Amino acid sequence: MIGPWWRRKQGGADPISFQAQLVAAWGIDPRRYSAEALRRDFSATFTDARAQRVLYKILEWGHVYQPAHVAGDSHATAFRDGERNLALRILAAIITEPEADAQTRAEINKSDAG
Repeated sequence: MIGPWWRRKQGGADPISFQAQLVAAWGIDPRRYSAEALRRDFSATFTDARAQRVLYKILEWGHVYQPAHVAGDSHATAFRDGERNLALRILAAIITEPEADAQTRAEINKSDAG
């Protein structure tokens, strides 16, 4: 079982070991999710009001609602842009259109144009 974060040894974080612990504990390897399964999981995670408030805060922390540029400080700009990229990836995982819906939409648009 994975121990609580506050009981972990301080010092060098080992994300590879942590991921191995997750795979062992849950029997799921997140690197092997299909895009549709990932979209469904993210959408389900952020469905209730509390989760949506958390999502809003993540997007706020990621500077999605304001420019990432910091005048005169290219390092701070790059740092904020990294934060923004992660927040946008989370948002994209939630709102990505399922492949079947995209194909249906393309067929409808094709028939409307022709």
